[in-house]
Formats: sequence, C-alpha cells, structure tokens
Amino acid sequence: MRGAGLTWLAWDNVRHSWRSQAATALAVGLSTAFVVVVLALAGGLSRAVEDSSARPLSTADVVIGCDAQQGPCPPAGALLKVVADVPGVGAAAADSLSYRRVRADGNEVNVVFGPVLPEPLRYDRLTAGAWPVAGRAQVALEADTAQALGAGVGTSLTLTDPVGGKAPQTLEVVGLLESQGLGAGRGVSGLEDGAEGSTVLLSAQDPDQAPALARAVGDALAAAGTVADPQDPSRTYDLGAAQVLTGEQARQDAVARTTQNADSSSQVLLVFAMIAVLLSVAIVSTTSQVTLRRRTRQTGLLRCTGATTGQVRRLLVVESALVGLASGVLGLLLSLPAVMVLLTTTGICHDAGEALGTVTPASAASALVLAVVVCVLASLRAVSAAARTSPMAVLAGAGGAQGPRTRRRSLLTWGLTALLVVLGAALVAWGAASHGQEAGGGASSLLATLAGGVALLVALVVAMTRATPATGTLVARLLGRWEAGHQGALGLRRSGGRAGATGAMMLVGVVLVTATLVGAASMRASVGAEIDRRRPVDVVVHTDAEAGWTASQVSQIESVAGVSASAPMRCLRATDADGVTASPVQLTAVDPGQWAGVTRRPTDQVGAGSALVDATSPWAGRSRLSLTLGSGTTLSLPVSTLASRTLGADQVRVALSDLPVRVAQEAPTCAVWLRTVDGMSGGEFQRAQAALLRIDPDMQVGGGLAERVSAEKTLGQVLTAVMGLLAVSLLVCVVGLVNVLGLGVAERRRELAVLRAVGMSRSQVCGVVMTEGVVLALTSLLLGLAAGTGLGTLGSHAVLALAGGLGTQVTVPWGQVVLLAVATLVVAALASAVPAAGASRISPVEAMARE
Repeated sequence: MRGAGLTWLAWDNVRHSWRSQAATALAVGLSTAFVVVVLALAGGLSRAVEDSSARPLSTADVVIGCDAQQGPCPPAGALLKVVADVPGVGAAAADSLSYRRVRADGNEVNVVFGPVLPEPLRYDRLTAGAWPVAGRAQVALEADTAQALGAGVGTSLTLTDPVGGKAPQTLEVVGLLESQGLGAGRGVSGLEDGAEGSTVLLSAQDPDQAPALARAVGDALAAAGTVADPQDPSRTYDLGAAQVLTGEQARQDAVARTTQNADSSSQVLLVFAMIAVLLSVAIVSTTSQVTLRRRTRQTGLLRCTGATTGQVRRLLVVESALVGLASGVLGLLLSLPAVMVLLTTTGICHDAGEALGTVTPASAASALVLAVVVCVLASLRAVSAAARTSPMAVLAGAGGAQGPRTRRRSLLTWGLTALLVVLGAALVAWGAASHGQEAGGGASSLLATLAGGVALLVALVVAMTRATPATGTLVARLLGRWEAGHQGALGLRRSGGRAGATGAMMLVGVVLVTATLVGAASMRASVGAEIDRRRPVDVVVHTDAEAGWTASQVSQIESVAGVSASAPMRCLRATDADGVTASPVQLTAVDPGQWAGVTRRPTDQVGAGSALVDATSPWAGRSRLSLTLGSGTTLSLPVSTLASRTLGADQVRVALSDLPVRVAQEAPTCAVWLRTVDGMSGGEFQRAQAALLRIDPDMQVGGGLAERVSAEKTLGQVLTAVMGLLAVSLLVCVVGLVNVLGLGVAERRRELAVLRAVGMSRSQVCGVVMTEGVVLALTSLLLGLAAGTGLGTLGSHAVLALAGGLGTQVTVPWGQVVLLAVATLVVAALASAVPAAGASRISPVEAMARE
C-alpha cells in the first residue's frame, strides 16, 4: 500500500464516513473562520489606524515637530517666522488639534477641530459647501458628525471647551467633509490658528527635494538659536531642538506609535479564537476515537493482508489531513461574508471589496494549515491506538486488557487535578492579599490571580472528564422508576471519556459566559459606587446669570422627564467676618430635606444650625465661622467638615432656614441639583439634557450621571463584544454535543434495538438519548455557574484593584444567570433532538441483523 493507493483508500474512507465527520468539519471550520476573521480584522484595523495617524501628514513634504520629553516645545509662531525665509518652501502652516464639545438642536458630540490650512497642505476632502475662511466664525464638519448633530450647511453650532475653559463660541457650518469612520468627529474651524501647537507643516516647491529642504530648515532653526515666549519673556525656547523630518519619515513615526494598540487588540481577539480552536480539538479527538474504534475490523483486515503498523498510521493520518483540508475550505467560505459584514458595519472598510482585500493569501493559507494541523494532532492518540491493533485480537473479537493502565492513568489524573487545585488556590490567595500593597500598581498580583483562576478552571475541566461516568450512575439511581431516563443516565456512564470530553467543553463555555456576566455586573456596580462617592448628585444645572432662574424656570427644570427629586440652590456672596480668609466666599443655601432626597452619599447631609465646608476649606477643623452677607447681616454657625473634597475651598453650604427670611427670599436660584430615576439609559439622559437646554440654552449641565452613563455604555459595549466573541466557542460546544450524542447512537445501535425489541416505544428511545444530553448539560451548567461566579468575582476584583484600588461590589445578575441556565438546557434539548430522532427510527429487526 503505497503512494496513490494510500491516498485513494484514505479518500474512500472519508467519503463513506462523511456523516460521522460532518460535525468535525463544522467545528473546525467555525474555528478556522474565526481565525480568518480575526486576522482580517487585525489587518483592516491596522490599515485604518495607519491611515488615520498618517493622514494629517499626508500632504506635507517636511514636518517640524517636538519631543516634549526633551524640553519645552517652541511655539509654532516662532517656527513659522524662521522657515518663511528658507528657500524652497512652498507653503507653511501650524497645525494642532483642539477638542471641543459641539451642541446643536439639543444634541451634543465631541469633535476634534483643526485650523484652515493652505490649499497645498489640506488633507481633508470637502464633499459639500465651502471651506471656512480663516478668522471667521465658520466650520466644516464630517458628514457623519453633522448627521449626529442634526446639522447641515447653514446650521449654527455652539462650541464649548471642556479642557481649556474657553468661553463658548457660536459658529456657522459652511461645509461638509468626507467621514473617516474612526475616532472622534473631525472638523475644521476658521477660529483655530494652530498657534497653540508645536507642529508646522511645509510643502516644498519641488517635492523631490524634500530631504534637502528638511536639512535647510534644520540649519535655519539651529542658526536662529533661542527665542523668548511672547507672553512670558523670562521663558525661552531653543529652536534648534525642534525635530525636522521629511513627510515620509514623519508618517512612518506616526504609524509606529499608533499601531501598538491595534496589535494589542488583535492579540486579545486571537485569545478568543484559540478558545474556539481548543474546543474543536476536543471534538476532533472524541470523533476520531469513536470512528476508529468502529473500524477496528477493517483495520485488522488491513493488518492481515500485510499492512504494517506504519502504513496503517500513515493511512489514518492522511484521512485526518483530508478532513482538515475540507474543514479549512469550509472555514474560508464561512469567513468571507463575516469579514464583509463586520468590517463594513464598523466603518473600518468603506465597501465589501475593500473588506475582502483584508483576507490575504497568507491568512487564507494559514487557516488551511491550521485546520489540517488541528485535525491531525487531535487524532494522533486515536490513530496510534488503531495502528497497534492486533489482527488476531480483531479476528477473535477481543479488545485487549486495559484495566491496570486505566487505573494508573486515573490515579495520575486525580493527582494532577489535586496539584492544580492547590497551586490555583495558592496563587489566588497570594494575589488577593497583595492587591494594593505593590509599588508597581499590582500588575504581578493581577497576573497571579488570573493564573490561579485558570489553574482552578483546568482542574475543574479535568475532574469533569473523569466524574461524568459517576454522575451518570448517580442520576440513573435517582431516575430508577423512569426507564427511559434511567437508561439515558446509564449511557453517560458507559460512554466514559467521550461524554466527559463533551461535558468539559460545555463546562468551559458556561464558565466563560458566567464569568463575563458576573465580572461585568460587579464592575458596573463597583464603578457606579465610586462615581456616587466622588459625584453624589446625578445632575447639577447651573447658571452664571446674576439674576439666577425664575420660579417658572425652576419648575420646568424639576418637571423634566426622568427627574425624581430636586434641590434648588440659593447663591450669595459673603465675606469672612473673622479674617480667616480675605477671598470672597461662595455661600449656597438649600433645604436639608430636599438635599437628602438628591444626594447619593448620606455623609454629605446639610443640617440646620451648622455650616458644611470642604476638607480644603480654611475653616476646616474650626469650631465656628462668621460670614457677613451682602445686606450687612452676620451669619455665625458651627462648622461641620466634609471628609471628602467636593465643595471647594471657598464654598460654604448652609440650610436655607438658617438665613434671614428676607435674605433667603431675595437670593437668586443659581443652581438646581437633580436626582434621576434609577437605571436611566444614555438615550433618556440625552433627551433630558436636551429638554434642560431648551429651558435655558446657556445652562451648564454637570453631575455624576453623565459619567455613570458613559461608564455603563463602555462596559455594555465590552460585554457585547466579549459575548459576541464567545458566541463562536458556544456554537462549537453545541456542535460537539450533537456530535457526541450522534456517535453514541451509532455506537449503541444494537443496545437501542434491544430496548425497542423488549417493548420500549419510539418516544421512550428518544427520551433515552435526550436524557443523556440534558443530564450532561445540567452537570456542566451547575459546575460552570459556580466556577464562573468565582472567576468573574476574582477577575473584576483584580482589574478594579489594578485600576486604582477601587472596592469590589460582588454582584450576580440573577436574571441573566437564570436566562443562561434556561438557554443552556433548551439548547441541549434541541441539540439532543437530532440524534434522538435518529435513534427512534431504529428498527429492532434491522439493527439486530447487522452482525
């Protein structure tokens, strides 16, 4: 048996056993498709990030920049004065990016604005309207950003500066730009001049002379020496320290700095892909063992006709390689539509053709090789056992004694499991005890905790593979009076390692999903509690108008949808009567009962007869304070100091009843603190914010709700992404369950026929198979829920501790856990229905005549 004959026989065996190999091909194909999608996503994301980082430099022949770590960066204006006299410079402009909050018609988005550049240096593409005129209150926005704002050409926008604190600006939209799809919105403003930055873009009169121009510019800056800061003459800058690069060099540096994050994201995605691959390995291993055991007679006949052990081994390896090749082709076919949908909907690619271009020949070849390697390696154990088949043993119908080896292997397995449990528990205990005690931020304790969790999970998986037969025996005793259930549970005991491997796969899936749900819920609760601690009021609206708000406006604010409680603030100016501070004092008065209804931190309560001050206040620690109000009235109250720093050093808060009646009535309402209904979504918050801005367009809106909604949105997006990535692994688990039950039906065909012959109905035989699948799923579910809850708690605790020592509030989302349990059992029942239907169609006469 050589060459072509070996390959032909292998192909013939695969062709005749395609039904038993279908699940293998599907599982490996799904895993291969996952890997191809991840590689395509990594390539597309890397390309998009490269384009995004290099695009601002795409039109420049020479770029002048600065390394802030080497010293203060010279202002762009000083650099422009020097380069203007350098021969060969075509156009020069300062470029910088400014983050602004843009508001239009109640909608708000973050936009990155740049200045209007000269024509040769413009890297944005105008799609509608006109370019803004430098010095005028005009902007051009990306089309997607304008759509999010509900704006178009001619619309007026309000720009605020959340970082620099600049006064709001009103500008008109005069043009629309081509959308880039990644990152924050992009815009060009006529009021931006780039002078605050330190980057200067130059175009050369002769682009081929860019290297020579870069050297000339560097020489000119070095000759210019130092210049003084126009606003602070005592501060000087060394122009010669500026970095002068050609446009190509600058683009390469920008790409190198920004692709690291994309590479890290790709590595995380590959971890999820490898989980699916490992689960498919278990399916291949189980299938190959059962399939080759059913072909023992054929293998023995090959040995009788002169085939050597090596030839049999090569034959079976070629069969596995052919199955792997078919699985790889299936994976490639499945991956192409997934790549098109994923990359176009996320905006990484503009069209399907560009998305398909990310599937490179190298990634396609890698997927095929991976599929072949997985099938061959996973089946080696079964292949080696089949190749050692004795011809005489087959002819005699004997299987060979394996008792002592099995017993020794079982003892070794349980010993390894115990070692993993001890090691994992020790790592988890050390990691938990070390959180917050490391100078390096707890990175090693985080790794120790996660490594310990993985060790415990591996121990549980190994135990699952060995405990499944015992579970079948126990359930069989419990279901003794229900014959179908009793026989199904006994089927688990007889299937041994096959059912154990499938149970371990399902266990991993349940653990991963449960850990994700519990970890996300715990992190959401912990982050929310930290936000409530730092910013205990949901929404704070404030006005800078001296007259404050009218009673009608306050009533409208309190009536906004989603507001459950409110506390209007009266604001007064006061001076310190005891000379503790010469600075003006910001005095706010509020009704204690209303304040208690809006704050989420009970320790910040305002009480009648005392003044509440911040820990940084000059009155902190003093017994009393005395303030002179604008009317000449003196207010003297005992001091109550906050443990936190939330008021400000110059602020004092008192009960409204402590003010003289006339002063309280005349004091303007400058702020209203609001508490919203629990569980307010991001959309509801945006609608409430729009309603508030309609009451007073100049109103300033703050508070902890925006931060809480943003954090919950981020955690929700992460949870959705992780669950989406785990979906492939869960699908592989379902395929594995269908496969193992189908193989069990084929392997126990005579047994099921006997049950039919002694009077068991078709529905009862169907119940035998379905009981086997449901019991297996239930065992994996119970162990997985317990282990997943523990791992999710450990993971969230480790991440929160590393992120800044945040306390962990363990939260189990019972609704989601119950939904997971129900979904698991329903899917297991549905997956069992396919092989159960096949078992119910077995004819007693036909089956008993097979041998």
